[in-house]
Amino acid sequence: MNIDITKLNYDATLLDVKKALAKVLHSKAFSRYREQRELQRRSLQHGRRDIDRSSSSQEQAAPARPYLLNFHLTLTPSTKIGYKNDGSGLLTLPTQEVGEDFLSYVTMLRNKVIIRGHRIFFSPSEQLPWNSIVEVINKVSFQDPDVEAQREELSKELNALDIRLSKVFFGAFCLTEPSVFSKEWERDCLAGYPVSGALKMEWEHKLLRVCLEALDDDGTLIRQEIIVRFQDIRDIFTGADSFNSYILFKLYCAPSFEEVPVYRTMNGDKHDNRNFKHRVSHLDDAHRVIAAYNPHLCVILHDSFDLTGFNQACGKAKIYKPRVVQFYLEKRNFFSPQRVQAIGAWYRRLNCWPVAFQVEALLRNGLMNTEELKTILGPTEAYYGRHGAEATVALLRAFNERIQRFTPNQKPVDILTKLSQDNRRRLLHADNQGTHMCYHVTVTPTRIFLEGPYPDVSNSIVSKYDPEYFLRVSFKDEDEHQYRWDRA
Repeated sequence: MNIDITKLNYDATLLDVKKALAKVLHSKAFSRYREQRELQRRSLQHGRRDIDRSSSSQEQAAPARPYLLNFHLTLTPSTKIGYKNDGSGLLTLPTQEVGEDFLSYVTMLRNKVIIRGHRIFFSPSEQLPWNSIVEVINKVSFQDPDVEAQREELSKELNALDIRLSKVFFGAFCLTEPSVFSKEWERDCLAGYPVSGALKMEWEHKLLRVCLEALDDDGTLIRQEIIVRFQDIRDIFTGADSFNSYILFKLYCAPSFEEVPVYRTMNGDKHDNRNFKHRVSHLDDAHRVIAAYNPHLCVILHDSFDLTGFNQACGKAKIYKPRVVQFYLEKRNFFSPQRVQAIGAWYRRLNCWPVAFQVEALLRNGLMNTEELKTILGPTEAYYGRHGAEATVALLRAFNERIQRFTPNQKPVDILTKLSQDNRRRLLHADNQGTHMCYHVTVTPTRIFLEGPYPDVSNSIVSKYDPEYFLRVSFKDEDEHQYRWDRA
């Protein structure tokens, strides 16, 4: 139910009104609504008793927070400078019954609501409440206005982070040289026009943005954004390269890329205020070549003193604490077209698709770079010549799992040799009837991941063909979740 609010003090803030209304709605006069919700909660808990019994006896659920009647409040902004409101507002309560009880209660003189020395008045509104608002306040318990204010203050402080950058890199860590980060793509933010590069934080959306400006093919100025979500950050390293501080992000998955027009045509209608952004898979032609292999991001700060502010922001945002680790930022060109094509030439010479799939998986899944991969191509080809495709695929699958636990004192070729001497073999045939081995490919906006083969459901048609005839392809976002519209 919607209720109109009038006679507000012009200096009253949203926090002031929320506190006053909470004092009324959470008083004993409205305790029966709280008791009704508590009964509903206990009923739901009783229905989940079987699930609770299956959990560990040592685990104890955290005590449920007491339910507080929720409401939605808006104040009409004033057109006069210096006033917080125009003296009116709108209160939305969960149900018609609660609204009628509230009006009956506050109309009594002894229950009058006073804010900043002004008694405020309430009356039924002719405006119907939005279903989305009613649904939220019926499901969610009331949040303490002071806690909410602190959260908004923290959000405002962290969103003010704006660190100017001099360079931006995408690259790869070296398996055999852990102190080296290979710069495979570079953008100099200080050379030529346009001059732009900034690192920003959006705490409410739990992400970092690297904002760049560039000219598109038509010569139009556009803003390019590299979006890194907090949950996708594996580690953060800081250090100095040629007296310039850097921040190096080791990521679980590739960031997202968006383009936003800086100057666009305005029509003078409500669409002018809409956010226009386009999801893209690369930043330029040079980045298109290496994007599929290099998800890790490094930025060089224009002012090294900004590093202190970034470290403090990470602490307040409760994301990974940056670690001071010195990396050598070198341009190794591991994923240049020539080196990637050389791997492709080896595939064609070997002429065995299942083996090529496993080798390409090492490259595509970010486990090895081209130079590291070249060290195992010779032994792999020799093993294939002696034992055939099935045994070689089994060997490479075991190597794929083992290389993920790689330590710097080892060499990839030594691991492969040791595994090849092991008598254990992974056979590719299905263990149960009604299944077949199927290769899996996951396509994201920037990368392609290769996995398998894994057992999959078979039928009379599929069983007539070899496993390499089939690929199960799925299209997902970078974090391997389903595609969705991102409002951030």
